[in-house]
Amino acid sequence: MKSNISGTTFDGRILVFTIIVPIKNLKLGTKKITFGELRISGQLNKHISTFLEGKIAPFIEEGTSFATTEVAAVDFIEAYQHAIKQIDHFLDWVSYLRNFSLSKVGGKVREWDRELSATEPRITGWFYGEVAGIDCRVAMDSRNRKANETLVITSDNEGFLDLYADEFKGMYHRKDEKMINAVHWLRRAREEGTLKDRLLDHFTSMEFLVSNQKVKKIFSKEKRDEILELVSSSMTEKEFQRFGEHFSMINSPSFKLRIDSFISDRSIPMSRSEKECLERMRRARNSIEHGLGDVDVNETDLRSLGNVVEKLIIYAIAKDKSNKPKIKV
Repeated sequence: MKSNISGTTFDGRILVFTIIVPIKNLKLGTKKITFGELRISGQLNKHISTFLEGKIAPFIEEGTSFATTEVAAVDFIEAYQHAIKQIDHFLDWVSYLRNFSLSKVGGKVREWDRELSATEPRITGWFYGEVAGIDCRVAMDSRNRKANETLVITSDNEGFLDLYADEFKGMYHRKDEKMINAVHWLRRAREEGTLKDRLLDHFTSMEFLVSNQKVKKIFSKEKRDEILELVSSSMTEKEFQRFGEHFSMINSPSFKLRIDSFISDRSIPMSRSEKECLERMRRARNSIEHGLGDVDVNETDLRSLGNVVEKLIIYAIAKDKSNKPKIKV
């Protein structure tokens, strides 16, 4: 086995990992909860607490419980990401119940509890992991995948703050809410949430970018009236009403068409790999939003998608063609 930035890899072999993730602000005491494959308890096994003692404070803070699961993966970070999917479902469930406000469901009375609703169980990014059959254990912060998270401004790098400074300042001065939100959601996509959350946030950023993008209409008013007249005689009143509701949207462009038009109108250079990344991630986004099945999203995909979104943003805020960035593709 060998070390890398993700922790420890095992030559690509799929192994069984036990992952334990502390959940802050959830105090169970001696109570134990089973949720699918998750086991949540208020105490750690002695051999784990001994390993962590004096090393990682977040694991032993008061008011912290521990979610344990076994997953198959090739390294600790991938195993942690699989575990987080399960823990997210648990926290979604807990959040729903602690904010529950219906007074009576299924014959049971449940009054809304202000104090309960104000609580916020959450994960911090820390986790403990061990591999079945191998003497290998880690305790690490999954957020520290970067070499250095602190931005240090020096005389050597301070010039980057001047890049398109006038364009960005002008955007905020004009209160261009679409662009402001596009930049905001791109930051969220890069810094917050699970991999799937971040994928959706990238597309939220792009939705703001292209919200007012004009796309050439395919059907003229005359052609639409002609089609309506042709079909009206063969439908009942209810059928025609339903058809008309959907037909009224026939010239409404899809997200893909608006993105394509946005890129074309601004002559934004896009490499083949960028186009393929955008389309692949768009399909993944659709699968998540429409419940079409689970999708795999990784850091490399998100980094590539983020580079595409940042390019779309900088071309959109550039004041004129002479100010547009010269990017090699």
